[in-house]
Amino acid sequence: MSGENSSSFWTTLPGILTGLAALITAIGGIWLIYDQVVNDGNEPEIDNQGITGVDNPQVDDQGTTGEDEPVHQVTNGVIENSTEVTVDEPILSAPEQVSPADGTVFDEYPNEITLEWTEVPGATIYGVEVEVYLGYWGNVITSYVTTNSYTFSSPGTYPGRWRVWTVDSMDRKSEKSDWWGYSYTT
Repeated sequence: MSGENSSSFWTTLPGILTGLAALITAIGGIWLIYDQVVNDGNEPEIDNQGITGVDNPQVDDQGTTGEDEPVHQVTNGVIENSTEVTVDEPILSAPEQVSPADGTVFDEYPNEITLEWTEVPGATIYGVEVEVYLGYWGNVITSYVTTNSYTFSSPGTYPGRWRVWTVDSMDRKSEKSDWWGYSYTT
């Protein structure tokens, strides 16, 4: 009888260990599948737009240290060794408004007003914002265009103001221009 108990004991312990190993493997597999579903199989996005990290703060105008030792560069969240550091171009400037000039007074109610501004090299689109004064400034139009002008139907003879900004191919927005106002004599 003692042989049966001894044999039964050793048969059960490996069974228990095998069962635990299978359970741990299953939990790990479920976690990996869940992680892929939640993250859509992609690594988390890291926004390093316009930023490169270096371990030597003495970087010259060309983005190099002037030494042969590599610096660390971050590209899409991956640290790479390089002897050159690239830096994104600065964000574009706001366009200069052209017409209607700030303070323009229309003698009669125009059905349409055309806003114009200077082109900015590198801009892919321009944002335009128009507000009217009804005892408070209220936004009437926010629009995006690919040209350096925008025509809209005036919502009445209320005083209005407008401003514009640029957006580049990386969806970076410039500062907005100053407000330029217009009004009507009637």
